[in-house]
Amino acid sequence: MQPTNRTQSTFMLRKNSLSNAMCVACLRLTIIFAVTILPSYQARGEKTAPVLGVTVRSYPEPGKVLVSIDVPSIESVGKDAAVKLEVTMKKTGGESLDKCVKTTACGMREEIALDATELSSGDYSVVVELFLPDGKSIKGKTNTVHWPGRAEAFKNIHVLNNFVWELLNKKATSDHSLNGTHTFQLPYDRWIFVRSTASESKSGTIRVSLRTIEGDIPLTLHGPNEPRTAEAMRPVKSGKHTIVVAAEGQATLDHIEVRAVPQIMYSRHPTPETPVKQGVVYDWEFLRKHLLPNANTIVVGKISDDMRPAIAQWKKRGGRVISYNGRPGLHGKSGLEADAQTCFEYWAKHRAYSDPLSDGALVDEFYREEDPAYPVYTDVAKMLNAKFPDKAFYPYAAGVFGRDRNSVPFAKACIEGGGYVCWEAYLAECPTLNQALRDMRRYPHYKIIPFEKRLPGVTRKIIWAFGAYSFPWPWADVYADVNYTAYLDMQFEFIATHPALFGLGGVDIWRSGYLDEERLRWIGRFYRHYCIEGNTARLGTDPYLLTHIGNPDFTEGVAGWTLDPAEEGAIEAGEEKGFGRFIMRYSRGPDTFLVTKRNSKKPNTFSQEIRGLETGKLYSIKMYSGDYSGFLRGKTEKKLNAVSMNISGVELLSGPRYSYQYPFPNKASLGEFKGRNLFWLNFHWQVFRAKGPTATLSISDWKSPDNPGGPVGQQLLYTFIEVKPYMKEH
Repeated sequence: MQPTNRTQSTFMLRKNSLSNAMCVACLRLTIIFAVTILPSYQARGEKTAPVLGVTVRSYPEPGKVLVSIDVPSIESVGKDAAVKLEVTMKKTGGESLDKCVKTTACGMREEIALDATELSSGDYSVVVELFLPDGKSIKGKTNTVHWPGRAEAFKNIHVLNNFVWELLNKKATSDHSLNGTHTFQLPYDRWIFVRSTASESKSGTIRVSLRTIEGDIPLTLHGPNEPRTAEAMRPVKSGKHTIVVAAEGQATLDHIEVRAVPQIMYSRHPTPETPVKQGVVYDWEFLRKHLLPNANTIVVGKISDDMRPAIAQWKKRGGRVISYNGRPGLHGKSGLEADAQTCFEYWAKHRAYSDPLSDGALVDEFYREEDPAYPVYTDVAKMLNAKFPDKAFYPYAAGVFGRDRNSVPFAKACIEGGGYVCWEAYLAECPTLNQALRDMRRYPHYKIIPFEKRLPGVTRKIIWAFGAYSFPWPWADVYADVNYTAYLDMQFEFIATHPALFGLGGVDIWRSGYLDEERLRWIGRFYRHYCIEGNTARLGTDPYLLTHIGNPDFTEGVAGWTLDPAEEGAIEAGEEKGFGRFIMRYSRGPDTFLVTKRNSKKPNTFSQEIRGLETGKLYSIKMYSGDYSGFLRGKTEKKLNAVSMNISGVELLSGPRYSYQYPFPNKASLGEFKGRNLFWLNFHWQVFRAKGPTATLSISDWKSPDNPGGPVGQQLLYTFIEVKPYMKEH
């Protein structure tokens, strides 16, 4: 069925004047669920009494108190009814300081971050009460939270978001030059981002350096042939540091800023050929344009001879290089993980440690509960730390890692050697926005917060790896009426602002070979927006739900589509249990599709109006097709299906990046399709520029108007017809 709940969540905060009684403060937060009350609402008794699930935690570094609320789904009220939720945080004798308004729905998860930067330390009581439309209310139990006060290390630091903190920001004036030294304090080990801007000058140079006991490390350079604004990133230990600005000749520096930023990883280079040929190669030139200016770490495979000069230059500029490899124990070589010495010798000889250009290993993957290799790897990590003090071990983690007993000392040993835990944060699409928000908001409570409780400080050493894949295997794009790029934007915004994720160690993607070129360009922009510029609001404006066409997965049969069958019964809706998972929609998604039966006299055609377009804006259309006759026989071939996809009333973009049809193999199992017997699908892609608010999509099972292009009687299936905005290359 089509999603019906399209409520979006907003958050507004209004500061009232602070009184002299701040030390005995009271915070009162009012949240209103502003949706339409069902006219047919009648108060009825519930089968079980609804319960407000409330958890309260203090986060002194960002200066927040987090109130996590599971608002119950109440049968007698209905999910679309307006309710009122009040949250009160009070210290004896306090008064109201803040009031907030928020729009949401019943059954939602709410994460309310209260600003506590000015509160005095002490114990506070938090009470949550839900007011129903009939005047009744549900009060949660009183929670007590200790607020220790704002963390001293962050009292004089301008926090932009969880990732980015401004440490130094100075501008030159007519009577004050920036030449000389400038100090800043870094609360804990982090990367620093330095941006300097010089005046236009035809002579002279300016060198900006980081002073260390070993000498000055060059950061940015300005001169007649250099850009006015330059940037650099370097990993730096916690403590007090000095920036040196040295000018020669007529050149002067206008502005310098230093920020703490996370480890920003691009995974990986070189990128093997993508499963679908799209006319774009992720070579060094592509990376220099779209990714590398916004990253500080590259995950690599084997560094070939032709790669070495570019990688060496990357390291000279301060970048880090981590070598990827799978665990030998996951590839039938468990003997290499049987004891610490054998395992250590394997990794000590591996290119991750033997190649001088490599800064360590990213090892895929650790997820099994109480994996018997964890104690072995704990010792191995310690041995590698001692043998290779300048290299680090990064475990790729998932499942119950960090919550079971033996993974914690393993993670601790990796971190002590300078490594990070790369967390597979692969959040899948949901059919409605509210479901997606609910899953996303609960995620840290299931994964990160328990890990932090068992290993305090681990959050600042966790790399959040997004499952951003848009090519097989698998597709993160599960529902054709959901924009996963918008969902990625929401995820970035969430981790950049959620108090429990303050100081998160970094970000990564899995992985470039599974991403189409548009999404990879989006990743570069997300990195810049959230992890360097420190924004807290979404980068894009596109909504979560796509409404340009209706019923794009045929979950409602043929509703919304205009059919022109070659003969009666030649176009029908179909469904196969498990088909959505079979075509790799990340273990979920609809099992439905449309089927046509080819005729010799005329094509089967189905069409629909594309709506809600903006004139001049670019859009993409994506579709999968398959040989349904072959599916029923249990055998298909690698070939292009005789299918045409036509869009009228638009400007079609040409070229291999913008228009193609390509066969790709499905690797999942269903019926006769397993092992080497693959089910072959076609990926259809077209980018167009809108000429007006509407256009017409028409799909046919003939290759052209006068050429069937395939055998008479053949049945073809069609599914996942997605129309969404496309980001043009800048």
